[in-house]
Amino acid sequence: MITVRTRLFLLSAVLVLAGCKVTLLASVPETEANQMMALLLLRSIPAEKVAEKGGAVSLRVEKGDFVNAVEVLRQNGLPQQKRLGIEDLFPSNQLVTSPAQERAKMVMLKEQQLESMISAMDGVIAARVTIAQKVDENGKLSGTPSAAVFIKYSPQFNLANQEVQIRSLITDGVPGITANQVSVVMQGAEYRYSNATQAKADVWDWRQILQKYPAYAAASAAALSLMLIVTFGAGLRAVVRKRGKHELKQAG
Repeated sequence: MITVRTRLFLLSAVLVLAGCKVTLLASVPETEANQMMALLLLRSIPAEKVAEKGGAVSLRVEKGDFVNAVEVLRQNGLPQQKRLGIEDLFPSNQLVTSPAQERAKMVMLKEQQLESMISAMDGVIAARVTIAQKVDENGKLSGTPSAAVFIKYSPQFNLANQEVQIRSLITDGVPGITANQVSVVMQGAEYRYSNATQAKADVWDWRQILQKYPAYAAASAAALSLMLIVTFGAGLRAVVRKRGKHELKQAG
């Protein structure tokens, strides 16, 4: 006979399994969410999408996978940084600005475009580009411009071999700049994955069962559901029987 303690344990296990997911990211465009979800699944981290208002979605993962999920996305430069476009810097309803302000906006736009191109390279986690040019006392540009580039990349990629191509992007994208006026600093990111405990390593991961034996997993889930129903029914009958005996004693 299944005891009350066993029933409570089974019920608690079901509740824990049903509520162990946490929100990884919220208000993400669905296209980007699909990209991140595919990446997580490739790393054997189960994830699910939850629709939000306005067409955006949120990504949810198991609580135990949260740290590794964040690190997987970080190592791949996700979520992508939102950069300003020309419509942001030059809105149609803006007031008249000075030539110096217009130049500053154009330089910022150029920096954003170069950062976006560099960030599209495999292995780049983050990219920053700064363009500088001297201005004379009359506010006019003088001398040769220079650029500083900082890149943080995933250690899985040997991005040092791409330095020549990165310099070419800058020299081709900034008029008047020469290769010796471009400084490039690249820094490899450190891994920050969470190590699994030995106890967890000794247990057969139920996610692997779902992936490798879907039919077995479905049958197990059906058996667990049936067991819970039978257990609940047995408990209900026991309560009714006990109450009936109590009422008979009172009547006698």
